[in-house]
Amino acid sequence: MPSMESILPASTVSEINRLLNSSGTRLDGLNTLELSLNYFSLDVLNDNASQWIVQLLRIMRAGDYGFQKAAKALGNLLEISASSSELSRDLSSAIPQVINVLGNPKQKEENLPASFDCLATVLKNFRGPVFPFKNAMEDLLLSYFDLVDLIAVSSLAKCYAQLPQIGGSGIKGLSHKQAWSEQSDKVILSLKSTLKSFLGETVSEEGLNLPKMTAVDPITDMHRMAVRYRNLCMVLSRMLSDPFPAPKCIPVASILSLSNEVFCLSPLALSKRIGGNTSEGKERQKLFPDLQVVMLQLLNNLIKSCRKQLLPHGRSICSFALQVLQWSHTPLELREVGRDRPHRKLRSAAYNTLAHWVNASNTGSRIEKFAIDLSKEIFSDIVTDRDVVALQKVEISAKKKRGSLSYDTVKPIDHHIDRLANAEVCNAALTLLGRILRSLSSIITLEFYQMAQKIILPIVIELEAGIEESPIPYSDSAVCRKSIYKVLEALVVCPHSSGYPPYSYAISAFSCGQNDPDLEVSSTCFDALKSCEAIIHPVTVPVGFAMKPPVNENITSESMVESSISKLWKTVEEDITRKSTVEPSKITNVNGRASASIYVQSHSEERVTSIVDEKMEDDDQDRMDSVSNISTSPEHNNFDSDVDIADTPLMKEVVDCQVSQNELPALVPVTLSIKESQAVHLEKEAKEADNESSVASDVEDMLTDFVDIGP
Repeated sequence: MPSMESILPASTVSEINRLLNSSGTRLDGLNTLELSLNYFSLDVLNDNASQWIVQLLRIMRAGDYGFQKAAKALGNLLEISASSSELSRDLSSAIPQVINVLGNPKQKEENLPASFDCLATVLKNFRGPVFPFKNAMEDLLLSYFDLVDLIAVSSLAKCYAQLPQIGGSGIKGLSHKQAWSEQSDKVILSLKSTLKSFLGETVSEEGLNLPKMTAVDPITDMHRMAVRYRNLCMVLSRMLSDPFPAPKCIPVASILSLSNEVFCLSPLALSKRIGGNTSEGKERQKLFPDLQVVMLQLLNNLIKSCRKQLLPHGRSICSFALQVLQWSHTPLELREVGRDRPHRKLRSAAYNTLAHWVNASNTGSRIEKFAIDLSKEIFSDIVTDRDVVALQKVEISAKKKRGSLSYDTVKPIDHHIDRLANAEVCNAALTLLGRILRSLSSIITLEFYQMAQKIILPIVIELEAGIEESPIPYSDSAVCRKSIYKVLEALVVCPHSSGYPPYSYAISAFSCGQNDPDLEVSSTCFDALKSCEAIIHPVTVPVGFAMKPPVNENITSESMVESSISKLWKTVEEDITRKSTVEPSKITNVNGRASASIYVQSHSEERVTSIVDEKMEDDDQDRMDSVSNISTSPEHNNFDSDVDIADTPLMKEVVDCQVSQNELPALVPVTLSIKESQAVHLEKEAKEADNESSVASDVEDMLTDFVDIGP
């Protein structure tokens, strides 16, 4: 977005124009213009943008060495101009000239990437002026679908993905949505027809209006079909990944059906289908893994676009990748130290696809169903290749008097050792393993977790001894060392529920890994070590928050009165019904009878006071006689109308009184006579009346406080 005020002086504009007008200084002018565009104000761009476009188009028409820089500067100028409605409206008249120059079919092949990038900018930001040229642009792009250069094809796919956005969007983007669906269906049909042509089968239907291939020879035609299939997959991948102004209706079933046709063919199945003994069959078997690589990349973009919406197809996605890994497996006895194994790119693409799928779906990936077979492939690419010395028997004859003597000597086969061999596939396998351990630690089996420890820990211990002594490819590949440390961190942070995390090994490995010469590896080990220390030795108690119910701020006066009354009645009820305890005191003999002072103490602190005071001498003599004198005679204990003190409402629990050992046993049941119990009940009723009167007065006072509050 250009600023309102120009940062560069006004003399910069005149200097750029002077450099562009001279043939000897055009490159300097293009470089200066490209670097200065972001620092000009809107006023400067309004005054000079049209002139600069004319000068850039003149340079591009010449087709000389300045074409790529001029196309890049033109794309940046149009991108900046699109941010201003006034400036983009002024430049709309120059769009037909720009399309005419960029759509020149006689361009040099090295200029195509820059031309396609500039054209993609035009299609993205000037959809209205480009609409009359939509069909011409589509035909132009389709004519380049057999390009071999990957950079040019990537720019071509970027352009072709913009075609459905050209023109009016319709109601809620319906026109754009329909155009995208039609174009994607045509690309998928073209992929199916191209695959059949590659396999030598009859093509029944075609999608896009691609140019016809002139037959040269069968092998050359197969290579051209493989290139076209790759380019179509890149175009469809770009359509899936690029943003779109309307919702996309992605044909998931069609893409998965196409994937099934590609991944179900192993070299053995391919040889049975097309014949692997001929030269054409062998060439197809050689080229077919490249088709599976681009198909896996297309599957990656499908996963990124749909994510968890692909959960019903999780088993199919996992089976596709596993089929590729199984047929491309290289046994350990056939591997050589320091040499790349066959199909390493294909295996890396399969691991990346599974890692994207686990990352997108987490526990819903269904990858645990294939854990046994998948673990064999993952661990086989993680383990290091050991030196295997091939024995070559050399017969040496030595002529002596008694004949010839032959014996065998051991001679290793010399070959160049690449210390970065298979680093890509090793890193991809480690990335997938770490993602599985982090996302599926609660689902994977204990055997999988233990096997991961048995594979990872020995390699990490070797890394502790020194990078120079480390096995290939970990010795020279910092990416592999970083990935294996991340897997070790996953084993500690996300352990299996029945397994034992390797804390001691991990702390030792991460401590040594901080001295790694690569900064990213040492930073990874530092972060992992801090995580382990936080788990083993927490610095402080974790923060805990009490779960409180949400407070409703919209409380009316009526609800406040009701809640306050209910709280008050609840407090009174708890005070009345709370347990009372009887505390024993010294028992004395009065007139040959055992007497005791009983204390009834309530748990209520405010309204319920003690029924009997400790000093009975200062209280009323009548009440003391009715409560304190407890008869232990048989007639009192066996009288049917006697009431136990524990049965009274206020006395819930009675502590048995103790008497002297000479006269009474250790525990004596405490009972009251009829008159004494009646006196206790009368006193209780008086207390309850006092409590009720106090409660009524409190409620009345509270109601008067709220009487002035409106609803």
